[in-house]
Amino acid sequence: MEPQQYWTHEGFLEGMGREAAGFAVDESWELEHWAFVEDLRLCDPYFFYSVGNQTLRLLNDGRPLEALRSLVIDSALLDDSAVEIITRPDSYLSRLMKLWVRWSEVTDEGVRMLCEPDAMPILNDLNLRQNWLSGESLRLLLGRGTGLCHLVRLCVAQNYLGPAATEFLRHEDSALVNLEALNLGFCGLNHRALMDLAHGDRALPSLHRIGLAGNQISDEDLACFAASGTPLVKRITHLDVSDSPRVSDEMFDLLEGPGQNLTAITRLSLRRNDLTDHVLRRMLFPDMFPALRVLDLRGTQVRESSLGELNRHRPRLRVML
Repeated sequence: MEPQQYWTHEGFLEGMGREAAGFAVDESWELEHWAFVEDLRLCDPYFFYSVGNQTLRLLNDGRPLEALRSLVIDSALLDDSAVEIITRPDSYLSRLMKLWVRWSEVTDEGVRMLCEPDAMPILNDLNLRQNWLSGESLRLLLGRGTGLCHLVRLCVAQNYLGPAATEFLRHEDSALVNLEALNLGFCGLNHRALMDLAHGDRALPSLHRIGLAGNQISDEDLACFAASGTPLVKRITHLDVSDSPRVSDEMFDLLEGPGQNLTAITRLSLRRNDLTDHVLRRMLFPDMFPALRVLDLRGTQVRESSLGELNRHRPRLRVML
C-alpha cells in the first residue's frame, strides 16, 4: 500500500479509524504506512475547530513522515506556534514543497520564521489566505532577504496589507526570481498596487499570474496599467480583478488603445463587477485581448442570450456566465 493522498482528522491522529481517500484505514493500519503519505489535507469543516498546534506536534514528533511534501490545513486554531513547529531544523515538515495554512491566526512573526534562511528550503507553493498579516509580511515574503527563494505560487489574499504594501517592489530586488503567481485579493490595495507591480519587473521577473480581486481598482487604473507597456504588462497571462466596485463597462472603452499591450492574457476574471452586454460588443474587436481563451463574467449583468455574435467571431473564446 503506497497512498499518494490522505485525508484524516484529530481522531485518527490519536490512533482511531477513519475512511481515507481511495482506501480504508482502520485500527490495524500500521504506523509505518505514514511513511508513504505525500499529500495531507485537513480542510474538511470538521477540522476547522479541531485541528490545532498540538496536531502539528503529533504529525512532526509521532509519525515518520519522510515522504510528506504537501500539507493543507484550514483551521481557526493555528497560530505562530504552528509555524515554529513546522520550521524547526529537525522537523519533517520543514521539507514541504506545498504549505497552505488558511483562515488561521498566523501573524507577521510567523511569516518572519518562514522566511528565515533554510527554514523551508524547497517550499514552492505557500498559501496564507485570511490570517493576521500586514504589509510587513509581504515585504518579508517578497523582499531580497527572504529564504523562500524557490516559491512559484504565493497567496496572501484576505489579509489587510494596506494601500502602500507593494511600494517597495519599485525600488528593491527580490530573491523570488521564479515566482509566477501572486494572489493579493481583498488586501486593501488600490491603483498603486497595479503600477508597483508593473514597474517592479526587476523584483519579480517571472510573474505572469496576478490576483487583485476585491481591491479599490478602477477602469482608469487598469487603462494606465496597460498603457505602461512594461515587460510585466506584456507577459501577464492571468488577471483577476473580480469584486471590484469601480470596474465597469468603461474599462473596455479605455482599453481600446492601451489594451493592445495586453497581448499575452489568456484568462481575465471580472466576476461580480458592474458589467453589461457592452463588454461582448467590445470583445468583437480582434485586437481586444487577442490571446484570450477564458473570460469569466459570472455574477455580472451580461446575458447568455447575447453571446451568439461573439461565439461566431471568436469561437475559441470561452465566456463563463
